[in-house]
Amino acid sequence: MLEHEKELASQGGHERELAFVHKKFAEHYAHAQLEAPDKIEQREWGFGGWDKKIEVRHFRFADAKSLQKYLAENAPLYCSYSVAYYKEADARPIEKKGWLGAELVFDLDADHLDLPCIKRHGKGWVCDECLDAVKAQTVRLIEEFLIPDFGVAREEMRVNFSGNRGYHVHVLSEDVKRLGAYGRREMMDYISGIGLDFDKLFVKQGARLVGPKPSDAGWGGKVARYAMEQNLTNILPRNVVTKPERLEAFRRGVEKGNWDAVNIPKKLDVWRAFVGGLGLQLAGEVDKQVTGDVSKLIRASDTLHGETALLAKRMKLNELEKFDPLKDAVAFGSRGGSEVEVEVRDAPAVRFGDATFGPYKGEKAKLPEKVALYLVCKKAAKLA
Repeated sequence: MLEHEKELASQGGHERELAFVHKKFAEHYAHAQLEAPDKIEQREWGFGGWDKKIEVRHFRFADAKSLQKYLAENAPLYCSYSVAYYKEADARPIEKKGWLGAELVFDLDADHLDLPCIKRHGKGWVCDECLDAVKAQTVRLIEEFLIPDFGVAREEMRVNFSGNRGYHVHVLSEDVKRLGAYGRREMMDYISGIGLDFDKLFVKQGARLVGPKPSDAGWGGKVARYAMEQNLTNILPRNVVTKPERLEAFRRGVEKGNWDAVNIPKKLDVWRAFVGGLGLQLAGEVDKQVTGDVSKLIRASDTLHGETALLAKRMKLNELEKFDPLKDAVAFGSRGGSEVEVEVRDAPAVRFGDATFGPYKGEKAKLPEKVALYLVCKKAAKLA
């Protein structure tokens, strides 16, 4: 534990908890098999602790072995590296590093989704509903935008769980690495639907509304496919959605570009609102600052997250849909582990694997190490 962390923890009454977390993190890193990012020697590294995710930075490591040695000896609660590649990664200030290029990274977080479950369990916590929702957004980003619209090959992408409430998608293609901040923002605007012109997608031919077809390229095709595939209960009139033959007539019409196959009152207002809500909301689901920042530090995959003690687990693209963060990203207690008694102030129920723990409010509990670590890292529990 760093000296300044001891002082901060002591002031906040968390010295025992911080020592416990550091001890467990150090034990993990002493035996972990870390896979370093490509060109590790050209990356800037930063580390954080109990109060800040980046407390020290401008570190450089020659290889994965030297990085692991640092992690095992210092046990930082957060470990991040630059999306950028530099000539001299440890030079300071940043202008002296010599920027060579940067990955494009999308950061998707369940906390930014407007989901009913977040109102129930509060921001900062997760459940299956919000984890499934942010995973669906991640899959959508990859399958509906990056691959078809930007031509990014699957082998040019990496994905990892963030270690907390979402996912990071890394685009590693050489063309993207040279892209500046403006070009990255243009990509974000496209993906979020900013600037999408409804009046160029839909036109009135007399009283008839003509719009895009599912086979159209770009956003036009997306709008049509979403209209055909999504549950439109809250959009189409009840006398359409409750009658299968009318709903099928609507879909057949859209397939041909005829959006007037069934009568929809105030149709222009209905479809304008529909189109306006289709983009990935990059100010929400995808963090704009992360994607547009060509020198941002991002969580290093397969390292521990200081707010959960879960791994920022790396996976293959074809593993994403079946990935279970609260099982597959658990770093502690895989062989049973010990139990830890904690005093929990206030915490909703949380599932680990097939077991659910809590909710807790002002009570002591003897919990598996992985659950105790999770609650302590969330600052919702103290060692009893």
